[in-house]
This record gives sequence, structure tokens and C-alpha cells, in this order.
Amino acid sequence: MKKTITILLFINAISSFSQTDTTFIIRDKTPFDDTLNYVTDTLVSEGVYQTKILTGTTILPMSRNNIGAIGYGFTLTNIESTPCKQQEKNTPPPRLKDSEVVSIIKTDSNWICELKIVENCCYDFLCEIKIENDSVLDFIYTGYGDHCGCNCCFGLTYHIKIDDFGDVNKITHTKLNGKDESLQPIK
Repeated sequence: MKKTITILLFINAISSFSQTDTTFIIRDKTPFDDTLNYVTDTLVSEGVYQTKILTGTTILPMSRNNIGAIGYGFTLTNIESTPCKQQEKNTPPPRLKDSEVVSIIKTDSNWICELKIVENCCYDFLCEIKIENDSVLDFIYTGYGDHCGCNCCFGLTYHIKIDDFGDVNKITHTKLNGKDESLQPIK
């Protein structure tokens, strides 16, 4: 009887480690056509914790930068794509140096940070935050996807939860993607 129970427990343990996870992705096969022509792709992974599917503009989950910011009391909870701020009609095309932090709305428990960024028109973004030198909140975004022959103005809104244990008053400046020329004081 002991042998039977031991063998059954062993088989159960092995089968639980060998379970797979399946994700179905349905996309339009002809995105530049007016008709919808769907195709289905299937991703099979070895387990639930090994499947990381990132689509569109989103937070890069559990990255080194985001985890480091949590240690300062800043948790990036949401990213929103928004219309570009301060973009007027009949103005010259945006330049890369026109990227900036437009506004930061602070409450006791949240910061809502609006950014205007100029990047390739066909990009989506993977977003992170990083605290540098105990005083600079660095908004990091990595463009990915298709590549077009033009630059466009994008709006990104970072929603950051503020935890009690961090000293948010030490954060006095912001920057974009680690570029020192984008450093600006928080107003």
C-alpha cells in the first residue's frame, strides 16, 4: 500500500511540473486592407509562469527598473496612451528633442504623470520608471513594433502609486530615458 501511494504521489508531482499553457492570438492578416481576414496563432509554453505576452503600449512587468522604484515607494500601476499634448495644427513636424514631461498631478497616494514623446509613428511602447541618485524620477519607454519613415507625437500617461515608506519629497527632478538633456525640475 505504501508503494502504491508513493508511486501515485510521484506521478502527480511529475505531471504538475509538465503542464503546458496555451495562448491563442487572433490578428488581422491584412491590416492595411478594409476587409477583416483573421488568422489564429497558438503559443504553447511549459507553464503559466513562463508565458509573458506583451502587446501594445504597456508596462514592462517586473523589470529591474520598476522593482528598484518600488524600493523608493513608487509603483508603476498603469500606462495610458493619450493624445499628444501641446501639438498644434500647421506646426513643423515634431523633433526628437521635443519630448518632455508635460505635467505631474500629485496626491498623497498617486502621481499621474503626462508625457509628450516624439518617436517613430508606428511604435508602441514598453514603459518603466527608475529612481536615480535618490532624487530623479526617470520615465523610461522603449519603442517597438513596425518602423515607419516618420516621427509622431505621442502622449503617455504614467500612473504611479505612492507607498507610505518612501520619501517622495526627495524626488525633485524628472528625465526621459536616462538622457541628461531632458532633466527638469518637478513643478
